[in-house]
Amino acid sequence: ILIGVIGLLGMGKSNDSLHSVYKDQVIPMQQIAAIQKLMLLSRVSLSVAINTPGDDVIRKNAAEVEGYIADISKTQAAFAAGKLAQDEKKLLEQFATDKNQLLQEGVLPAITALRANDIKQADKLLVANIRSLYLSVENDLDKLIKLQNESIEFEYKNSLTHYESFHQLAVGMVIVGLLLGLWAVWTVIMCVVRPVIYAAETLQNVAQGKYDNDITIARYDEVGKLMDTIKAMQITLGFRVADEGRIASENLRIRIGLDNVSTGVTIADTDRTIIY
Repeated sequence: ILIGVIGLLGMGKSNDSLHSVYKDQVIPMQQIAAIQKLMLLSRVSLSVAINTPGDDVIRKNAAEVEGYIADISKTQAAFAAGKLAQDEKKLLEQFATDKNQLLQEGVLPAITALRANDIKQADKLLVANIRSLYLSVENDLDKLIKLQNESIEFEYKNSLTHYESFHQLAVGMVIVGLLLGLWAVWTVIMCVVRPVIYAAETLQNVAQGKYDNDITIARYDEVGKLMDTIKAMQITLGFRVADEGRIASENLRIRIGLDNVSTGVTIADTDRTIIY
């Protein structure tokens, strides 16, 4: 039962660790990957609008970029609402700062220039500001991903440590169980089997007419009661056999005496039946 309880505790710890990894590392990794994808899509849409200018193209891609920006903000808020370590909070703050700088100094002015049909200004912003600022934001996301990977590795090592601890504990309990089993067998042999064998041997000796067996009663349980009964039986049978032998010996002496008298003798019992 104890080993089963330990196994259930180990399974519970493993489930908790898996849930923690999924909730605190896997989901944030998915959110960071989604932000990276949205940023890349926004950059692609912006490049398409600059390189293939046209009212419809600019209108479509500008709207897409604004939608990507809104989705990035939502995903960022969801990431920030999760369980974050101090290092993650600092990196998230740095990402928010760099992202806002990218938007204010690059993306939003470029969209404004495109809608004003100022393609040259939009291209200038793309080359001079957006590319360098985008690299800073991408670097922040890479650092966040690296931190998540380190957290996953830490959780894995922690789970492995818990597994090894429970494994060693379970092995130890198995060994203890085996030792207790051996001790129980030895106790049964010493306290039950050997006294019963001794009792059987004593009864066999009594059955063979040996009434001088040394019976020592050192316990007062059922086995002790059995030995006490055997001892009482041995004493009773010993006295009875000895008494019967004494009477038989006396009768033999009388019979021998009667057989050797020179005068005729007749002996009858109380019913006047002649017995000699």
